[in-house]
Amino acid sequence: MKNRYNIALAVALGLFGMTATSCTEEALKPTVLAEEERTAPVLSLDGSYVFAEETINDAMDLTWSPVNIGVNVGVSYKVELGKVGTDFAEIVELGITEETTLTVTRKDFNKGLLTLGLQADKVNNVEVRVTASFANYSGFESMTSEISTVEVTPWGDPTAFPDRLYLAGSFQGWDNSNEVTVLEPIDGAAGEYQGFFLFHEADTYFKILTKKGAWDSQWGERGDADGILDPNDGGDPDALAYSGAGFYKIYVNFATKAYEVTPVTWGVIGDATPGVWNDDTDMTFDPATSTYSVTMDLNDGQIKFRLADGWDVNLGDDNGVLTPNGPNILVSAGNYTITLKVEHDGAGAYTYAYTLVKN
Repeated sequence: MKNRYNIALAVALGLFGMTATSCTEEALKPTVLAEEERTAPVLSLDGSYVFAEETINDAMDLTWSPVNIGVNVGVSYKVELGKVGTDFAEIVELGITEETTLTVTRKDFNKGLLTLGLQADKVNNVEVRVTASFANYSGFESMTSEISTVEVTPWGDPTAFPDRLYLAGSFQGWDNSNEVTVLEPIDGAAGEYQGFFLFHEADTYFKILTKKGAWDSQWGERGDADGILDPNDGGDPDALAYSGAGFYKIYVNFATKAYEVTPVTWGVIGDATPGVWNDDTDMTFDPATSTYSVTMDLNDGQIKFRLADGWDVNLGDDNGVLTPNGPNILVSAGNYTITLKVEHDGAGAYTYAYTLVKN
C-alpha cells in the first residue's frame, strides 16, 4: 500500500509540475497587441529647416519613437518627403533603417525638396512621414506615422539637378537614347532647361527624360494639361501633345516641374534690315516645304538668321554653307525674297539652306 501511495503522489506531483510549467511559459510568451492597441512611430522634428551653401554638407538626424505591436519581429523604417496637400502622390525617399534615427546629409534632404518642386530661397512647407514595415513577418501590415508638416527654405543647389534633360517623341522616332534632342541647362538658373525643336508633324507627342535611354525616368502629364510635369511613378504618364508643325521652344523648370512649349519663328536681322541688330523681321513658315520666307527691303550691309528673337540659335554663311554661329552674310541694297529651308532627318538633326532673290 505504501508503494502504491508513493507512486500516486509522484504522478500527481509530476502532473502538477507540468501544468505549472505550461502556465508559466504561457504567461511569459509575448502577446500580439490588438490592432487598436498598436502604436505607430511618432516623428520628432525641428519646426523649421533652412538650407544654405555653407552648411549643405552637414549631417542631420531625423528621429522617431519605435513602433509597438507587442512582439519583436524585426522592423525597418522608411522616411519619406511629400508635397503638402498631395497625399504623397509624389514621394522622395530619404532612406531606410532598422534604427529609430536616420542620419542624412542636408544636401540630400535639400535635393529632395527641390525634386518635389519647392522653390529655392523661399519659405515652403513639406510633409514628412515614417513607415514601419515587418519584412520578416507577413502577418502584420506596415504602419505609418502621423504626417508632420515642416517649414523649410531650400537652397538652389546647382548639382541637385540633371546635367541635361532628354526628349523622346513622335518628331524624332521615340528614340529615348537620342543625344541630339536634349534640353540644355540655362546658365545661372539652377534647374532650368530649354531647347528648340522642329515639329514636322501636324500633331506631335513627346516625353521628357532625366536619363538617356531610360523610360523609367520619363515625365509627362496626367489628366487635364496643367503645365506641370508628372513622373513615372508606377504608371506611364501621358505624352505631352501639341498641334501645328513648326519650330518650338521647350522650357522646363525642374525645380517646380513647370514647363512651357512655345511656337517660335526664324527671322532676319542685321544692319541691312529695318531693325538693324536690335529687332528681327519675322519669316513665315510653310509646313509643306519646311521653308521660311519673307519679302523685304535691304540696305547695303550684313544679315543673319536667328530663331526666337535671340542669339541662342543663329545662322550665318560659312563658305556657302549655312551653319550655326556662322559669319554674317553680305548683301547689297534692294528688295529681296529671302527663303530659309530647314531639313530634319527625323532624329533631331538639322541642315539649313537659304536663297536671296532680288526682285
